[in-house]
Amino acid sequence: MKKYCSLFLIAFSIISFAQGINFTQNSWDATLKQAEKENKLIFVDAYASWCGPCKLMAKNIFTQKEVGDFYNSSFVNAKLDMEKGEGIDFAKKYRVQSYPMFLFINNKGEVVHRGVGYMEASDFITLGTKAKTAIQDFKQLEEAKTKGTLTQEESLQYFSTLLAEDRAKAKKFSEEYFAKKTNSAYTPNEISMMLSVVESPKDANFIKFRKDRAIIEKIFPKNQLDGFEKSIIIRGVLMESLTADKRNIDEKIFLSKLSPYYNPIEANAILLDYKMQRALREGNITDYTELSQKVYANTQNKSSEELNSVAWTYYEKVSDPAALKQAIRWAEESVKKSENYANTDTLANLYMKIGDKKNAKFWALKSIALAKTNNQDFESTQKLLDSIK
Repeated sequence: MKKYCSLFLIAFSIISFAQGINFTQNSWDATLKQAEKENKLIFVDAYASWCGPCKLMAKNIFTQKEVGDFYNSSFVNAKLDMEKGEGIDFAKKYRVQSYPMFLFINNKGEVVHRGVGYMEASDFITLGTKAKTAIQDFKQLEEAKTKGTLTQEESLQYFSTLLAEDRAKAKKFSEEYFAKKTNSAYTPNEISMMLSVVESPKDANFIKFRKDRAIIEKIFPKNQLDGFEKSIIIRGVLMESLTADKRNIDEKIFLSKLSPYYNPIEANAILLDYKMQRALREGNITDYTELSQKVYANTQNKSSEELNSVAWTYYEKVSDPAALKQAIRWAEESVKKSENYANTDTLANLYMKIGDKKNAKFWALKSIALAKTNNQDFESTQKLLDSIK
């Protein structure tokens, strides 16, 4: 009887497995060879063990019969943990930065289509359907590009496909597209195509962006564009200001290179912020604390998110009681600007760190209430609250 039950359970597990996606256990090289032999694309579930949506896809979507039927007949299916084994190099090569990411790769190792995030079964099957037609679609787009007959929509589609595989080619195509653009009207997708490949203030697309900034501001929020422009300028100036050993910057050159874009007060503030971030990256908490006190001396022009971020960094890295009290003031200012789960949770943790359990409990309760209202996870805050005696 025991033997019969065991065989029954094995048979049941095989049937259940067959109803979902069958993932190969082969190495990546062997998977590429299998795809070539079967003349199929490879579907890769690029996941991380800590990723909640990844687990939901594996539990709720990959196991469905209709999903399994489609993917098993259409692709060679592989799962790779991006933080273990072959997944580490895979993530670097294919620029996997969000999870779950779904990649469709040909037997030459080239990405032809990709998707990201949790999706329902019907959308997931649609994603696979688009991947199957992506190769032929791209060939047609290549032919249209050669003939010079790409429409605006086709240009955007062609760029998106290029960007998934070869950023340098995508950048070149984008710059050529905007160099030929004669009208001053922009769509949101065009702006994304322009800005997504900008790396330096000297890039043609960045120069075009600054020239047409007033027009683009009618489509994208000014504060977002300000942040983008500043980040590109600073990145370029930093690269031009590196010392010979590439380990630091020449501050005089840095300020000089910033002068075409910012006045002396603004430029010095940017330099101070850079030095603060560098101290944090290098683990020099003494210098970081000193510099951050200067950077955040005036909070009037700092956003709620910025203030909460520096306050949380103090919670994680700083132990000096006086500095922690300053962090509490920043977190309180963050709450005044925009009360939310994140900054109230920061306040609860900071108060707990300095031993003020009364205020820690008050802010933990408020934080949990906000999380419940907005359907946010508050497990860590609940643990904090439970620890208060």
